[in-house]
Amino acid sequence: MSRRLVVAELTAAGIASLMVAVTVAKPCWIEFVFHTDPDNRSGLFEILIVGGLTAVGAGASLAVRAQRHRADSDVEPATCEDD
Repeated sequence: MSRRLVVAELTAAGIASLMVAVTVAKPCWIEFVFHTDPDNRSGLFEILIVGGLTAVGAGASLAVRAQRHRADSDVEPATCEDD
């Protein structure tokens, strides 16, 4: 299991979760940051952003979990053999 890949995936999941929280708390952050209103104040763009970020966060979390599972299955079980 590559430590860099795990760190990257956990970072992606964390940033996605943070951005979901920001979008839910302050939905108009996109208008403030980019000085444009892509959805004409309907809120659809913000909903799409939250949905996409949730998918990214869930995907990154599942990727870390799958790698961890593969790494755990590669380890042979310890046995006690008395001579």
